[in-house]
Amino acid sequence: MTFSVPEFAAFARKHYHLRRVNVRRLAGYLRYSHPDEPVGSPAFLARAALADLSCPLLLIRVHKGLRIADGCHRTYAALLARRRYLLAYVVPVADLELCAPLLPAELFA
Repeated sequence: MTFSVPEFAAFARKHYHLRRVNVRRLAGYLRYSHPDEPVGSPAFLARAALADLSCPLLLIRVHKGLRIADGCHRTYAALLARRRYLLAYVVPVADLELCAPLLPAELFA
């Protein structure tokens, strides 16, 4: 399944407001980052070093927490910079039927 970040971001901007999210609260969700680029790998660290912290995260609210649909590198960079908050669009999993073809299945788990 193809994941289109620009299309999902457009969907989130159209239907949701930006929210401030606590960066420490997101730290545990970094484990869901891309399997080809695990957190802490040289490639992950290089991309995190270039992360633009002004760009909002795309989060999915699932049953007992959140999934980072886009923004793992920004979240990691914010943790290293000791930022308390980042801006994010938080989309409830129940609303994803409107854009489900854009998202990978593991986000729904």
